[in-house]
Amino acid sequence: QSTKKERETWRVLGNFYVKFDIIKGLDFKTTFSPSYNYYREGYFEGYKDENGNFYDSGLSQNSASLTTNRAFSWTWDNILNYNTTIANDHNIGVMLLFSSEASNTEKVSMEGTDVLEHTDWWNIGSAKNADGATALASFGSGYSETSMISYAARLNYSYKGKYLVTATIRRDGSSKFTKDNRWGTFPSAAVAWRISEEPFMQKSSNWLSNLKLRLSYGVTGNNTGIGAYD
Repeated sequence: QSTKKERETWRVLGNFYVKFDIIKGLDFKTTFSPSYNYYREGYFEGYKDENGNFYDSGLSQNSASLTTNRAFSWTWDNILNYNTTIANDHNIGVMLLFSSEASNTEKVSMEGTDVLEHTDWWNIGSAKNADGATALASFGSGYSETSMISYAARLNYSYKGKYLVTATIRRDGSSKFTKDNRWGTFPSAAVAWRISEEPFMQKSSNWLSNLKLRLSYGVTGNNTGIGAYD
């Protein structure tokens, strides 16, 4: 027996953004990122003659299958940033985020045996059973949709570039979870000491450019590995 397979894949990605400088140190950026994926695979199995053409050998039924998948997703991020310096020593940065994303996928597949010769996988409806009636060996379709919304805020503080503090809080809501357990809150904080900026480290500046001690703590989570309706 011989086989014939044809696979077609398309993927289109986009990234569009607009940034506004509102006042000195304050800017707003909105970004939209869509993604489209298409996949199709046709498969045919049968006997070939001496000219390389498929034919009905009478020894075994030929078979054909066709599978198509389509997926579309998008992410929309909105970020407000503010950075300022006070008395040349105090650097403060504030970030606010609103993000949303969604995706949907659909799939159609079918398989038949004893399909009409020379039609490959384009006439699976011609599949016949033992009585000669039209029948498919298998068929199916599916659709799923997910979405998530996120909010976040972050505060950065630096004194003379040597002592640094960061505090962040993020809140996510995913459609993969039940309504009573859809939202999660994830805080984090960090402090750091850039030792290499201290006066007593100046003698090592010719071979050591950056030495920093950092301590951080945070809570995180994810919804990967969970089906749309699990």
